[in-house]
Amino acid sequence: MRHDTVSSIFIYIPICILFRNTFDILKKDGYQAHMPELPEVEIIKLGIKENLPITAITAVKILRKDLRFPLPIKELRNLKNKILSSVDRRGKFLILKSKNSEFVSHLGMTGHWRYEKEYNPIKHDHVIIQWKNTNLIYNDPRRFGYILKNESTIFKNFGPDPILDTINGNDFFMNGKASKTPIKNWLLNQKNILGIGNIYASEILFKSKINPKIMTSKLKLNQWDDIIRYTLSTLKEAIQKGGSSLRDYKNVDGKQGDMQNHWMVYGKEDQPCKICKTKIKKIVQTNRSTYFCPNCQK
Repeated sequence: MRHDTVSSIFIYIPICILFRNTFDILKKDGYQAHMPELPEVEIIKLGIKENLPITAITAVKILRKDLRFPLPIKELRNLKNKILSSVDRRGKFLILKSKNSEFVSHLGMTGHWRYEKEYNPIKHDHVIIQWKNTNLIYNDPRRFGYILKNESTIFKNFGPDPILDTINGNDFFMNGKASKTPIKNWLLNQKNILGIGNIYASEILFKSKINPKIMTSKLKLNQWDDIIRYTLSTLKEAIQKGGSSLRDYKNVDGKQGDMQNHWMVYGKEDQPCKICKTKIKKIVQTNRSTYFCPNCQK
């Protein structure tokens, strides 16, 4: 299969490099960077799917030619007179499917999809998928999100999705044993596991009682089992509570999530640990803030 230039760039540049400049820009702007993670994207998926029309698309309007990458304008416009048959998710990616084409949507930092019966233009609307009685609109003020034509190789080098795939401690134990990476960084690497970002990595490690600085090669099998258990429970809880909303995230109905009101450590520097009352500590790992309890997570 032929790969277009954009897809090739996406596939072969490591995720940490792909988004490094994004974080640098946001940091200079004083912006609190938070990329929607698996639970937030799952909520968006469920919202789109619940209201997805079963009739043919009447038009696709493209209001600019690029986001983080150039938009597949021709392919998107070819959705006219076709039915958008399903919306899936893998990691932090939405997958929009019609009969003969698929598109991958990544929300970046500020991207979101919304439904409107009658289209009411808002600044930074970029793509509008229209049906007779409704519109699905992609809006992204910072334009760090992207929409690509899906190809079979896009997810080739990524790890398992913890909600969709079977994951087990032994596989992670063997993977981590050969790595010289702090466990927090390991969880953020989408080649190891999909969908976990800065917020949920801190929450998962706190519940697992694992110091975020410990090298994966030093973790025991039972600790990997704990990581998996709390990965699943934390992500499922976040989905149940509608995701975490900081500055930008909202669902397709424009409503914020509630998970931010249930965080144990994230964003709680110098506040007492809810378990032992020790002050929560904040450190920086690869330019990302990490929150943990120095007593519970020795």
